[in-house]
Amino acid sequence: MAPGGAWSRLAWTNAGAVLPLEATQVGIYGWNGGFVAVGASGGDLSPEGSPQPLAFAVTSSLDGLHWSAAQTMKVSGLDGGDRVAQLVQGPTGLLLIGRPFGDTCGGPPVVAGLWSSSDGTAWRRVTWPKAFGSNRVQTLDAGSAGYIATGIRTDGQTPAIWLSNDGVAWRSAPLPRISSGRLVVNGATSFADGLVVAGAVLGPDGCGGASSLHPSVWWSANGTSWAREALPGASSAADASMTVLRVTDRSLMAFESSGTTGDRAWRSQDGRAWALVASPPSLVSYRLVTDGRHAVAVLEPESGSGLPAIIAVHEAVPPTTLVQTGDGPVASGDGPGWTSAVGPTGIVVAREDGGALWLGRPSN
Repeated sequence: MAPGGAWSRLAWTNAGAVLPLEATQVGIYGWNGGFVAVGASGGDLSPEGSPQPLAFAVTSSLDGLHWSAAQTMKVSGLDGGDRVAQLVQGPTGLLLIGRPFGDTCGGPPVVAGLWSSSDGTAWRRVTWPKAFGSNRVQTLDAGSAGYIATGIRTDGQTPAIWLSNDGVAWRSAPLPRISSGRLVVNGATSFADGLVVAGAVLGPDGCGGASSLHPSVWWSANGTSWAREALPGASSAADASMTVLRVTDRSLMAFESSGTTGDRAWRSQDGRAWALVASPPSLVSYRLVTDGRHAVAVLEPESGSGLPAIIAVHEAVPPTTLVQTGDGPVASGDGPGWTSAVGPTGIVVAREDGGALWLGRPSN
């Protein structure tokens, strides 16, 4: 991998079926020390109609090509439809996050389970934090400033923010203060310069809904108080929503999505000053993966077949669509989907059934 600078090229190696997982659903995740793959099996009904026990297995790799023997993960208390869906890296280590799989009814899928590791190899189940209680924990992220989660209280309306220093012990945090209207919290992230919450301020209800909507971000050094930051060119469309993503541990992007005014994106190096930038393809905000040093989005071809589009999102230059060489992943209309991650050696793409894996090595 290139030692620095913006990536422009990607050379693929077809590693074949190298994951030591016997699973029906596989996810790949990257961090600055390597890669983690989690396989899920069971949790549904057999052809005879009897329930099959849910099982998770985890394996790790330093380079994306050579993987450790699979280990079983504790899944007691999880629903049969739950799957591991995310990995985050904070100051004390990694968290794997379980969520309901393939079901978004009733709003964003909630956090269902947590597993922690200091090295990506040995994992232990995290006891459900008392601070979370029976509230809906909808987003969870991490970075140098710690671990941060957002959600909704049990009343179904009041936003909530939780903080943690280690991903295991959590505490409630104050909400951003607003002078009028109603606060909406869509998510949050953590990075080297603090914490950032994305959401909106809604005006009083009028005919058909809120009379006004102001997509917003708030910054805090430690989560004890929040400062609302300006987003130049933000809309007030009634259907607008905000998300904030950590590109690297030194850089953030905020995305506004609206069917009325279109999508917008902003970049910040400190969480306080935000600059409007040319928006990347809208799917980037949903597919972006990062290891804290690099960020990419692997997008399936619009035609449904062929090579994916690989977009590198950098700290200070516009997103770049990488030129690809070598034997890379090729989508087909009737084939399984992909799971992808970025880590210290490059970009790993695997079939969701674990049947094939590719490593792409980026260069400037």
